[in-house]
Amino acid sequence: MAEEKKDPMAMAQALIGQMMGKSENFFLLTYEGSKIPRGAAIDNVEIGWTQHGMVTGKGGEQLGYYERIVEFGGSTGNTQVMLIATNGKSLTPPPSGTVNKVDSKITASPAKNKGLRP
Repeated sequence: MAEEKKDPMAMAQALIGQMMGKSENFFLLTYEGSKIPRGAAIDNVEIGWTQHGMVTGKGGEQLGYYERIVEFGGSTGNTQVMLIATNGKSLTPPPSGTVNKVDSKITASPAKNKGLRP
């Protein structure tokens, strides 16, 4: 039985809805490498661990929440994409990555959404 492909926009919309009460800012982090975005930082606090939907700083600080959109994908098989919800104001990507701020009021139409592209 073939696995059904998930619509990234629908997933992001559902996740943002779940996280709205907990977080003010949403970032789409895309990078190459392991599941933990080594070198990424929220408000200059380096991410030390991502597990069970929580983003934790190297010093044990709770920095936000995440959901994996892509795990070991892309042409390299090493692309990671995470939606991160945080009260932090900025997210610095690791050297191999990019960050896009996502409007918390995204619509199901990718044409109307400039902050998130599948």
